[in-house]
Order: sequence, then structure tokens, then C-alpha cells
Amino acid sequence: RGNLDALEKEAQSLLVFYEEGKGFPGAAWARGEADFHDLATMTDDDDLAADVRVQIAKRMFDISVGIPCIGEDGECYAVMMLYRVPPAGQKRSDRPNKNWKDLRKNLRLMSLFQQGGTMAYSA
Repeated sequence: RGNLDALEKEAQSLLVFYEEGKGFPGAAWARGEADFHDLATMTDDDDLAADVRVQIAKRMFDISVGIPCIGEDGECYAVMMLYRVPPAGQKRSDRPNKNWKDLRKNLRLMSLFQQGGTMAYSA
């Protein structure tokens, strides 16, 4: 529970904000489409790894996906973050889909994420 508490505390901090290109949400914002990250193999010298929230997420999850919520005007108003918790007993380096980066090429999945971002903005 320690990592979860640390992540919650950081998220509730009044000093927390995201900029385009900074942190996981900022990376999705900058891309304008779903942005995937392999947290299990992300190195500490990765540009995103400098963010304290990324460091906490790396201890808890193995994959993240950021989905930008784009308004009708083309602006990004929010980013939905999805994280995968590795199954119990699975090594962080073991992947159910070794080609997880290829998910970005799956047009149906990317369309679903885009629709989800549009629906979340409209809600």
C-alpha cells in the first residue's frame, strides 16, 4: 500500500500539474493519440523517468497507456491513464505479448482509445 499512498499523495498535491510533453499524461498530450510505455524496462535515464510520479508508477505497474481527451476544437483537455498491474508471480520482464509496442499499430484498438477519449471529453 506504500506505493499507492505515495502516488495518491503526489496526485493530490496542489503543486501537481502536467505540461505538454512532461510525464506520462504530457507525453500522450504531445502525441495527440494513445501513448504506450513499458515501465518494466524503462531506464532511469529516460526523459520521463525524472518525474517522481513515473518513478512511483514504475514500482507498481509494468505497462501504461495514456489516452488524450480531445475536444471538438482539437485541444487536449485531459488524459486518461491506464496501467497494467503484473499478474502475481509473473516476472516484470515476462510479457504476455512480447510485441506490445505493436499494439500502437492495431487500428481497431487505437480507434477504440480515440473514441474513449472523445466520449470522456463529452461526458
